[in-house]
Amino acid sequence: MTCSRASTRTRIIDFKSCCRIAGGQADDGRDHAGGDGAGGHRHQWHGSRSKVRLADEIAAQRPNLLASILVLPRMGVDLEELEVPLHILLVTFQAMKRSGHVWPIVSEDVQDRCMQRLTARARFNEGLPGDLAKQMVQQFCDEHPERYLLAFVYGYLGKHDLLRARTDPEKYLLMAALNLAECIADVGAKTSA
Repeated sequence: MTCSRASTRTRIIDFKSCCRIAGGQADDGRDHAGGDGAGGHRHQWHGSRSKVRLADEIAAQRPNLLASILVLPRMGVDLEELEVPLHILLVTFQAMKRSGHVWPIVSEDVQDRCMQRLTARARFNEGLPGDLAKQMVQQFCDEHPERYLLAFVYGYLGKHDLLRARTDPEKYLLMAALNLAECIADVGAKTSA
């Protein structure tokens, strides 16, 4: 289940910007990158050197977000799979920069609070029949303050076949990536207020 419906509410980060930055397609198959007259570029980073510079910028400005991804190998996530949440973080950070908003720091307390909510929601959904669980996930997506970011995260994880969380390391990776969207939504609510 992915989050894909459009919203009339204003978002801090929009899905089209995330896709444009990522140089990819939305999970609806449409090309949202470049060529739209909005100055979109297919890739904001053209190699590992650019990624490292952007990661250095994240380390300086958003160290807790980077740390939440870099800890994953200690939980059994291999380096190839680590590229997925790192890419999500790079795209998210670029979208945050492009938004023009001043973003509060995502503290460990914010990360913990968001992870507790996310874990509670996942546990609740586990006990539901399949159709009802899908409805609950769709409702969560529809009501999410950063729905487009969440759609990008779900789409990118799905593209890399990481939504099923078949192993504990995949579960940790999935939760870390989803928690990133939760944290941005949490501080974004304060930014837009």
